[in-house]
Amino acid sequence: MKLTYVVAVATLLSVSVASAGIQVKPEQDAAPAAVPVSAKSEAAASNPAVELKQGLDTLIQFLRNGPSIAELGTYLEEKIAPGFDFEFMSQASAGPLYRYMDDAQKARLAKKMEVMFLASLAEKLAMYDNQDVAYLPPRRNRRGQVMVSALVNNPGRYPGRIDFRMHQTKKGWKVYDVVGNGASAIVYYRNYFRKVMR
Repeated sequence: MKLTYVVAVATLLSVSVASAGIQVKPEQDAAPAAVPVSAKSEAAASNPAVELKQGLDTLIQFLRNGPSIAELGTYLEEKIAPGFDFEFMSQASAGPLYRYMDDAQKARLAKKMEVMFLASLAEKLAMYDNQDVAYLPPRRNRRGQVMVSALVNNPGRYPGRIDFRMHQTKKGWKVYDVVGNGASAIVYYRNYFRKVMR
């Protein structure tokens, strides 16, 4: 499973945000730019931006075929989930409480996050309506993490924006946080799990 499918699906989350009329703050120094694509080259394996574009093309074609809810669920479970680092996401979401959990509790927490996240993806993907997607240049920080941003163009509205925060793992690039128009998935789940744990 390639991260490309994961990032592509998450990109479409911003469609519903934009449809809801949420305003997006533009970045002064970033302009949309197409991401070059090379057919399954070594560059794709080390460049999450290239993987993003390749995966999005495949995902859009899948959605245009009008999959059923069951087909979409299977697709998300098989193609999308492996590209996310749910273990890291759950640890970041649990915060200091994570170190007091045993291995079984940590595994259950990661699985709960995966189920909730994929259910949300399925709901948002139902709103996809052939919008075009533009990409901003990827940014790498000093720790080697990369942020890839995508804009979903909605005619007559400001493009919805989503940022993918990724890090390199033993199994390749993984998404460890998704920020839709300024709202971080980790922050959302941190608040959710904190209430549950209390």
